[in-house]
Amino acid sequence: MAVNKGLKTLADNTPNFSNAGTQALITAVVTTDSTLNFASRVYYLIHKAEASAAITNAQRTDLNSSLDVQSHLNVGRYLYNLEQQTTNILNGSLGQADPTDDNTGTFLEHLSTVQTFVATIPSLYGVTADSLNKGLAGHFGTLSGTVDSYLRSLKEVVDRITSFTLAGDTAYQAAVQAVSDFIDTMDGSSVDDISTYNALLSAMETAAGNFNTALTAGYLAADRTSLINIRSAINTQITLEQTNLGNIRTYAETLSNTSNYVGFADDVNFRNLLIRSSQNANWKGYFENYATNLALDNPIYDTTQADSSTESIIDTVLRMRGLPDVVDYVDLDSVAAKATRDRRLSGQLTYAGTITGTISADIIKRACQLLNLTTANRDVYAQSRSLLENMNQYDRDTVQSELNLYNDVNTLS
Repeated sequence: MAVNKGLKTLADNTPNFSNAGTQALITAVVTTDSTLNFASRVYYLIHKAEASAAITNAQRTDLNSSLDVQSHLNVGRYLYNLEQQTTNILNGSLGQADPTDDNTGTFLEHLSTVQTFVATIPSLYGVTADSLNKGLAGHFGTLSGTVDSYLRSLKEVVDRITSFTLAGDTAYQAAVQAVSDFIDTMDGSSVDDISTYNALLSAMETAAGNFNTALTAGYLAADRTSLINIRSAINTQITLEQTNLGNIRTYAETLSNTSNYVGFADDVNFRNLLIRSSQNANWKGYFENYATNLALDNPIYDTTQADSSTESIIDTVLRMRGLPDVVDYVDLDSVAAKATRDRRLSGQLTYAGTITGTISADIIKRACQLLNLTTANRDVYAQSRSLLENMNQYDRDTVQSELNLYNDVNTLS
C-alpha cells in the first residue's frame, strides 16, 4: 500500500530524470578543459568527431581504430559511450523494439519489466536475478552507480600519470590535438584532406605506442594495468546493458513461458504430453528427468541454511538414520551383522539364523576379501577394525553422495 503523505505532490510533478550522477564522475576525469590530460584530449576529440559534418562515418571508424591501437589510452571513447549509454537508458531507445510498431518502450516500462525479473527469477530458478545479470544492475548499472568506483579510480590514475609530465604523454596529447585541429579544417571532399588526415592518424598511433612504452616502467606499470582493467569493466557493463535491454521483451516472454511450463511438471499426464509432443531433446529433458531429480531434492541437504556446513549436514543425516550403528570393532557379532546389511555386499554374504562365534569371524574375513581389505597375517580383531572403519566411512560417503546429488539438481543448468 502506498504512503499517502507526499503522494499528491509526486503525482503533480515530473521526475526530471538525468544522468547527472554518472556525468559528474566523467567530468571529474576530463573537466571542461580539453588540455588538462590525455583523457581529456581524447574525450573532446571523440566529441568533435561525432558531431562533425565534415568527416564521414568511415573516417570516424578509422579514427577509433587508430585510438584503439593502444586501447587502454582510448579513455575518451568509453567515457563518451558511457554518456550515450546513460542518456539512452533514460530515453528508452536501448529497449527491444516491438515488432508491430518498432516502439522500444520507455524507461518506466523497462523498470517495471526488470522488477518482474527480480521477483520471478528467484521463485523460478532458485537464484537471484542479479546472479544471472538480469537484475537492476544488469540493465541500468551505468545509471545506478555500478561503474562509479571505476570512474573514481580512473580519475586517480589519470591524475597520477599526468603528474609525472612524461614526454610520451605530452607527445601523445599533441598528436591527438593535431587530429582535432585538422578536423576543423576539413570539408569532407578533398583528396588532400584524406591524405593528411590519414597521416595524422598514423602519427597519433606512433605517439600512443611511445606513451604506452613509457607506462610500462616499473613505477607506472600498475597504473597501466588499472587503465586496462577499468576500460574492460566499463565496456563490459555497457555491453551487458545493451544486450539485456535489447532483448528485454524476448527474455520477459521466455521467463513467462518457462514459468508456465514448469507449472505442468508435477502432473504426470501433462508432463508426458509435453514430452511426447516436443521434438527438442534439450527442451524435453527437463520433464523426462523431472521425477528422478525431484526424488533427490531433499530439503534436509539445504546448505544455505544457518549452521548447515557440509560436515554438519552429513552428521545430522547419519544421526537421523541411527548411524554409526556399530562403533566397537571388538563386538564381532555386531560388525558381522552390519556387513550382511552392507549394500556393496548384497547377495554375496547370505547367512540365515543367528550370527555369532565362528560365523561372525567367517563373515568378517569374507567381507574384508570382497572389499579388498587386507586379511593376511591379521587376526579377526584387526580384520574387524578395518572392516568397521570401511563400512562406517561408506555410510558417510553415501550421505555425501546424496548431498552431492541434491546440490546437482538444485544447480541451475
